[in-house]
Amino acid sequence: MVVTTDELDDLLLSKFGLYRSDIIAALHLMPGIRHDSDSLTWRQSRLLDDAGFAENPAVHAAVSTSALVQAGLLIKSTVTATEIAVTLNISENEVLQRRSDGELWAINVDGQWLFPVMQFDANPDAATRRRVRGLAKVFRALPDNLHPLAVASFSESAYPELTHDDQPLSRLDWLRTAAASPLS
Repeated sequence: MVVTTDELDDLLLSKFGLYRSDIIAALHLMPGIRHDSDSLTWRQSRLLDDAGFAENPAVHAAVSTSALVQAGLLIKSTVTATEIAVTLNISENEVLQRRSDGELWAINVDGQWLFPVMQFDANPDAATRRRVRGLAKVFRALPDNLHPLAVASFSESAYPELTHDDQPLSRLDWLRTAAASPLS
């Protein structure tokens, strides 16, 4: 099947709301496949096969595609250090220092630090964006080598232990709720 560049661009936009540049940036975040390091001994492979864990290239392709799309969506939801400096009314150097100190989370894409907007309070007026209260402590506690998708999932997935009105909240939503109302 031959797909033209225009058709690929149309499919990415219509299916995922992503542009080719988003996918290319996401590909830079993804680890490469190294078959030599993934090799199992014959005995290990046989044990897994006997237990019903046979290789399934279709499942691998589906999971990889899902991760790539998630990475593309994460990249698409970022802003530059310059944009953060304007919205926080600080210098770009201060933004980068806060990133270095672990107070702001950023993703390095081709040498440029991009800041996911999920770490800021939702506000339709981007000129008055504020950091989610308490999130800097969470980011500083996370290992430095976590993949950006792991950080996003950790922050945005709902947890039954964190609730508001008996509804499970993500860590981000819990921090936003705690910041909006006094803790009891």
